Amino acid sequence: MNKYKVIDPKGLSVNGKLHKEGETVTGEKKQVHIATALHFNQIEEVKQSKPDSAAEAKAKAEEEAAKKKAEAEAKAKADAEAKAKANQK
Repeated sequence: MNKYKVIDPKGLSVNGKLHKEGETVTGEKKQVHIATALHFNQIEEVKQSKPDSAAEAKAKAEEEAAKKKAEAEAKAKADAEAKAKANQK
């Protein structure tokens, strides 16, 4: 579900309820009232913000660190194999 902000000064009627300017409406772009309101510029999509929680940010940082470590280990292994192969000749 996407969130949309009502920007029409007259408001927007959805399912019998009048949403005033500045209120948020939830729905999918395929729904008739959302598609129509978007067409007539009565609403605008609210952009999702970045994760606010510290736990999510920490998990993302740990994931990136693990990925970098795995890449460094793979590179070190490839270098060691290349060096061993060069020594055999």
